[in-house]
Amino acid sequence: MENIVFLIFRRMRVPLLSLVSVYALAVLGLTLIPGRDAAGNVWHMDLFHALYFVSFMSTTIGFGEIPYEFSDAQRLWVLSAMEPIMGSFSASNILTTMKSVATDAAGSRKTSV
Repeated sequence: MENIVFLIFRRMRVPLLSLVSVYALAVLGLTLIPGRDAAGNVWHMDLFHALYFVSFMSTTIGFGEIPYEFSDAQRLWVLSAMEPIMGSFSASNILTTMKSVATDAAGSRKTSV
């Protein structure tokens, strides 16, 4: 059982590090880009709200902009920086999994012949 866990973590090291890096970059961007509160005052998203938004945005379609409506700069950050990175991460994992399954299937056919 220990070997299986080790192999899984070894194989998932790059995807997990990529995911953590993307989350950190996204949270950093959202905390640095100013927004506006309901009264029109400049407001900077705190770490909690940025992490919360990034975590539910990456796993669902989102629940809306919290706690205030995003500024255009914040929306541009989400669209240009976060979405393509998450999409390419997902696509690369899907392709890697398909390659692994195909390789395993080809290997099992050679040994059974």
